[in-house]
Amino acid sequence: SDVRHMLALQQILGKRIEVLGRTSWVAEELARLEEVRYTATDMENAFRSVKGAESLDGRGLAVLRSLFLFREEEAIRRHRPPFFVMPDEILVALSTSRTADLAGFCGNEPPRFRAGLQQIKSALVKAEADYKRAQGLMKKGLIAQSDFDQAVSAYDGAKAQYAQGEASLNQAEESLRKTTITSPIDGTISQLNNQLGERVLGTQQFQGTNVMTVADLSKMEAQVDVSENDVILVHIGDTARISIDAFPDRKVNAVVYEIANTGTSKNLGTQEEVTNFTVKMRIVDPGVTLRPGMSMTADVETMTKQNVLSVPIQSVTTRAPKMAVTQGPTDGQSGMVMTAGQSQKTKNENKPKEIVFVVENGVAKAVPVKRGIASDQYVEITEGVSEGAQVVSGSYKAINRELEDGAKVKIEEAKKPGAGAPEKTS
Repeated sequence: SDVRHMLALQQILGKRIEVLGRTSWVAEELARLEEVRYTATDMENAFRSVKGAESLDGRGLAVLRSLFLFREEEAIRRHRPPFFVMPDEILVALSTSRTADLAGFCGNEPPRFRAGLQQIKSALVKAEADYKRAQGLMKKGLIAQSDFDQAVSAYDGAKAQYAQGEASLNQAEESLRKTTITSPIDGTISQLNNQLGERVLGTQQFQGTNVMTVADLSKMEAQVDVSENDVILVHIGDTARISIDAFPDRKVNAVVYEIANTGTSKNLGTQEEVTNFTVKMRIVDPGVTLRPGMSMTADVETMTKQNVLSVPIQSVTTRAPKMAVTQGPTDGQSGMVMTAGQSQKTKNENKPKEIVFVVENGVAKAVPVKRGIASDQYVEITEGVSEGAQVVSGSYKAINRELEDGAKVKIEEAKKPGAGAPEKTS
């Protein structure tokens, strides 16, 4: 009903402006108004616009800010203008009082709602009695239908008001309960960001203040980033051996219980771009005193085999099959001649193969092998060599670049352990 006369008012004002000869002036002013754009209120600093805020000190401004944000939240919850919830004068008065306490302000709400609910309940009891009386008279035909309808309407309205009063009381009690923060778990305060007496923020519109961090140090977990190439090998329940910098002489056992479904990428768009997945492991060793934030590395056992044939990991290398070298057809230069009809089988045979060098009669012989799982020091051999064969082991340069098939080798006995040399080299 507030806007139903606006079109008629527009026509009346338009004619009046034409009579006064102000049409161009009004059009110019309206054009300026159209250029004005809405700017969202900076709620973090809006409290400074309260009348009287300029006279407050630092502590008073901190209290005023908390009360202002609380008033804004309450106004939204109650669907009322902020100054109806709490006038600016009260905000400033509470900010200057040394006993100002937001929890105490909230604590006055439940008694007020209880008193109001008691009044509504009394009205409901009277409306219910009137309704029952009118119902009995209606059956006997002693009252008009309009009087009975009025009694029914009053009774329904009283019930609705009582339900609304109960809801308001429950909401006020819930707001009062929220003034006391209880930790959801038993544990140790691992980080304290605010001290007693400091102001904190906690509203629905703004991110709350992280007052403290409570940790259950009896149930610790470790987190590691695993590359996208290795994460497919990790499964829930895998055993992990954790090395903690604070305990250099001890390995801690853990079990994988969570693997991230989404990876995190670093250095996007560069050659150093990597994608890792976070793997969480639960520490299962009792009696280990750990603290959040300790540095660690983890070795996850993705597969375990017993009594398998293995060789030192540096003994396995790759070699490409030697290609036939022929005279070039036109320029006289030597090179490899590949025919257009070369079969796929030939191409597969020309791929590099994994080999080990086995010593036979003082000569290194390249033997193709197939390998299985590997650790930091040894790799499983599933095909190619048998148990007891002498396998050449040495530096990366010697095995991968210098050693050739058919080269003569000399077996050297390894130095005693602790002398800085491997136990045995071939």
